[in-house]
Amino acid sequence: MSDPSVVVERAPDGWTHIGGPGMHLLIGLDEDDERTISASDAADGGDIDDVVEVLTAGGMRKAHHFVGVHWRPRTRIVAFGPVAAVVTLADGTEHDVRATSTKVWTDLELPEHPDRVVLRVLDESERSQPAPPLALGAGAVPAGSGHPSSGDPAAEPAAEPADGVTGAPAPQPISDASAVQPAVPTPTPEVLPAVGDAPPAGVIPTFGAAVRSSEAPGGPGDAASGAS
Repeated sequence: MSDPSVVVERAPDGWTHIGGPGMHLLIGLDEDDERTISASDAADGGDIDDVVEVLTAGGMRKAHHFVGVHWRPRTRIVAFGPVAAVVTLADGTEHDVRATSTKVWTDLELPEHPDRVVLRVLDESERSQPAPPLALGAGAVPAGSGHPSSGDPAAEPAAEPADGVTGAPAPQPISDASAVQPAVPTPTPEVLPAVGDAPPAGVIPTFGAAVRSSEAPGGPGDAASGAS
């Protein structure tokens, strides 16, 4: 099965696009921030868990927002903060993957590659709306924790405690019956130029990744060059 095509929408100031072998992410950091360089270096290794570890270092309160997709060997989507990944499946249905709250990040693995994934930052009106419930087997993971290992009962998702409850335990991954809901119409995405083309005006900075056309399937040629 072919790799998914990936589109990174134009984002507000303070967001940077990074990438590595088989992955693209939007992160809530300036391009010249030292943590952006560290995250880009981690992306060069081809493991999205390494990138998430950099962005969530120091725990939930210090975690930086991000949304990303990794498709080697299977498609995996992560989201934390006011972001969304719009996923178009092979049957043509479109789904909106978001973080379920400000205290957890969503981690979704699909059994098959989708046709298309659009990474974007929510606008102000969308941020005021409640996040759609999760489905499609996604898992929500407390910010600053690692990706739950497969088959480990201790890593199975559990309900997140209600806000404001005194003495409530730290947030834990929620049920694997997480979800992706049909997406609301979104603005036409800003398509990334092919490798070697000059980026169009207004496109967010791409740091440490070879940019490819939004409709071109990912492959070995999309490996990112590391940040120096």
